[in-house]
Amino acid sequence: MTMYATSMRHTRWPCEPLRARAFGGPAAAGDPVRDRALRGLIGLLRGGLARGEHQHLVHGDHDRAAAPAGGAPEMGATPAGDAPETGAAPEEHHGAVIVATFPMPAGLVFDWHTHTEHQLAWAASGVLMVRAGDATWVLPPTRALWIPAGLRHETLSSGPATMRSLYIRPDRSPVAWAEPTPVAASQLLAEMIGYLGSDALDDGARARAEAVLADLLQPVAMTTIDLRLPDDDRARQVAVALLDHPADKRTLPEWGREVGASARTLARGFLAGTGIPFGRWRTLLRLQAALPALAAGEPVTTVARRAGYDTTSAFVAAFRRETGSTPAAYFAASAVSRSAVPRGTRAPAPT
Repeated sequence: MTMYATSMRHTRWPCEPLRARAFGGPAAAGDPVRDRALRGLIGLLRGGLARGEHQHLVHGDHDRAAAPAGGAPEMGATPAGDAPETGAAPEEHHGAVIVATFPMPAGLVFDWHTHTEHQLAWAASGVLMVRAGDATWVLPPTRALWIPAGLRHETLSSGPATMRSLYIRPDRSPVAWAEPTPVAASQLLAEMIGYLGSDALDDGARARAEAVLADLLQPVAMTTIDLRLPDDDRARQVAVALLDHPADKRTLPEWGREVGASARTLARGFLAGTGIPFGRWRTLLRLQAALPALAAGEPVTTVARRAGYDTTSAFVAAFRRETGSTPAAYFAASAVSRSAVPRGTRAPAPT
């Protein structure tokens, strides 16, 4: 079933052509600047990784938020006239990690896709959301998300953001978490990401930095708010309307008159299709829609009112009930012990 995270409408960025080209399919016509950037990204990821020659994709100041055409990844490292689809790049290295920077204007979506490499997604500025299955992770700059290779996911930004991603070869990775895993994005980790993005590192320096990187990936406890849409057509109409306006306070009888169903029919539709009653479903929707604003540092009082709560205390109580923490504590950067990670999720360090 489809899962939504916020009430806003997002601008879809056409990543289907990217996936088709990444797997040898035909390239779709589109903006030539964006397509050239995408061909460069695909060529580098595909050609370089296949040869075991990791190339530095993108580098520069991590707080830069202005997006190039189409919101495509910055490809300034590729000189004009090169054929990016061949995987050629001015700098090559033999490390296990590629660093790429993605300026993301508000509402940009990298549609559902997979990678053959592990990914660490981090918001150098702004707030990211990553969806996988029925779960959504909201990532301020104090959080990053480990996305295992092969996992289908979608990445989006509700406001302006800059995503810096690490792409890590599975056969060279000392970490082998099989599930998406939030990690604490400490200042040291942020500096290490920038360091690994430098094209001035020799192979020895890069290998030492990658070894330190593994020790900086400290898992953190982070409850996701999962939300499904009901299967029943009339209940789904109500759900979609609430996705657009989470603060709508209409009752099930009032919604029933809107969609032509009794309150009992709608209640059954929500329970059967989502596994939870309508009241709790709406609460989860409101909390989920509030997370990006909370992550961006907006006042809890403002967020609560916008989410449809009459009082801040009612919002905080609902948030604590569903997540086990207050809104202020939800994005705290304290890491949990590695002993909390299931045994067997760390592979031996490469030799």
